[in-house]
Amino acid sequence: CDWSSDVCSSDLTFSFNVSYFTQVGDELCFRAGDNIMKFDESLATDSGVAINGVVQWSWLGLGSPGVSKQLIGVDVECDGTPDLSIGYNEKDKTALVDIGTLPADTVPGQMIPLSFLAPSFSVKLDFSGESWRVLAVQLYIQNLRLTS
Repeated sequence: CDWSSDVCSSDLTFSFNVSYFTQVGDELCFRAGDNIMKFDESLATDSGVAINGVVQWSWLGLGSPGVSKQLIGVDVECDGTPDLSIGYNEKDKTALVDIGTLPADTVPGQMIPLSFLAPSFSVKLDFSGESWRVLAVQLYIQNLRLTS
């Protein structure tokens, strides 16, 4: 994401130089030298090397901007087993607290309890060398505004 404008994008880094690319139907095809290739989203490797994935939300104000909120828990629904980190300081984009590795679906049962106080939060999911997909992330907050 471009943190200043909240414009998000995807970055794919390949182990070879891509000369041209195009979309054919729902498939991404590209040319690298004399080779024509098709991107296969079901694979979690590139020429045998594990592909890591990172999904990070820009700063979520979750209601009233600039008003402190207490993050009390989170649920994640995805394919794969991500490492979860929570950002709490917009002035320091690297200030993330590592929560740990989550199961693919935390919705059944209790939410994952957390305790953070900040005006906004950034949620980061890291996937290491596995096929993955994010379906939903739910943040449970308590607004600490004195008046409504």
